[in-house]
Amino acid sequence: MSNRIKIGVLETAEMGEIPNPKPDTDNAGVGRFLRRIYSRECKLKRNLPHGVFVRLLYFSEVFAMEANLKTRRLTVSAMMIAIATAMSFLCSVIPFLNQLFGGSFTFGSMICIVIVSYMFGVRWGVFTGVVYAVLQMLLGHGTIVALFTPTDDSYMGLGVALLVCLIDYLLAYTVLGLGGIFRHRVKGKGMAMCLGSIVALFARYLCHIVSGALFYGLWAEWFFTQEGIYDLFGEWVLSTFSGASLSIIYSIVYNGMYMIPEIILTAVLAFVLARIPQIRVLPTEAIHEA
Repeated sequence: MSNRIKIGVLETAEMGEIPNPKPDTDNAGVGRFLRRIYSRECKLKRNLPHGVFVRLLYFSEVFAMEANLKTRRLTVSAMMIAIATAMSFLCSVIPFLNQLFGGSFTFGSMICIVIVSYMFGVRWGVFTGVVYAVLQMLLGHGTIVALFTPTDDSYMGLGVALLVCLIDYLLAYTVLGLGGIFRHRVKGKGMAMCLGSIVALFARYLCHIVSGALFYGLWAEWFFTQEGIYDLFGEWVLSTFSGASLSIIYSIVYNGMYMIPEIILTAVLAFVLARIPQIRVLPTEAIHEA
């Protein structure tokens, strides 16, 4: 740390000097907060060592900034989750956007979770992903209930149903919180968000591939014999692969039909939306490291 210390709205020439308040337009609320403290407590400079007085103001600002950041983080996260959930729900009621055995194209709804992760960090992004995963399970309650209903054709047994919920929902949506993984590793905001969205959505794609290969592989032969698919590449797949390898190919193709377009669209949206000034890395770590 240099001899000059800048603490938001305050800057001192040396650690022991009395701070000279300067306006900071980015932290106007914090500035007013500290000016009140400074005006009320200015007599402390005569009774306390200068270094103690500076530290008092410093920790007062840290407290105010952290409170403001937490409020903004909760507000933005709730708004992004709501937007993503609304987009996902609207797409779920459009028949041609939905796959026969689950999965749908959602027009880039997952960019919302990527934005939260980029702004507030991967740890908070993962937590947001967990909340979003629970909401997705509630939206897909019909499918979830069918997995646990012995009289339904989708019933696979209690243990398998729990694993499907874990991999296809909880884990698949939680990994969207990885969207901010490049926030401090790549300088360009657009490129950082773009790469982060690709990593996050590809991680979700992998979760669906694993789930599909393990639990839905029995449908592989039927899938590749369907009209349009069989003539295009289904015949070659069925003649080349069998058993576990056929199940994996089936899961890659089936889930890729909606996840690959989703990855591409989300990456493009991330690059474009990065131009919005309000979408930026907030100094969560900087507050604690200052």
